[in-house]
Amino acid sequence: MAERYDVKVYNQELVATLRQRDINALRQFAGRWGKIMGNQSLLNLSSAPDDFVAVRMRMMIVDRPDLADLHQEARRWLLEKRRPAERRDGLIS
Repeated sequence: MAERYDVKVYNQELVATLRQRDINALRQFAGRWGKIMGNQSLLNLSSAPDDFVAVRMRMMIVDRPDLADLHQEARRWLLEKRRPAERRDGLIS
């Protein structure tokens, strides 16, 4: 059963983790908070392959208005790393 948790603390820790732009830090965050929240998606992220975590991390950065200062860098990384078909199909812009 999931523990009670503070969404504000979760968000603060998520932003601090994403600012590091370190896939291992994101894995640790996802594993810890996945257990606390009983969130299988976070638990899956904690053990996902490096390339998946790296892409997901940049997508998470772009999704957060409070990380607007990192959006350009994250978008550039996604454009450089993603396959041409994904760009063509509009999965990333």
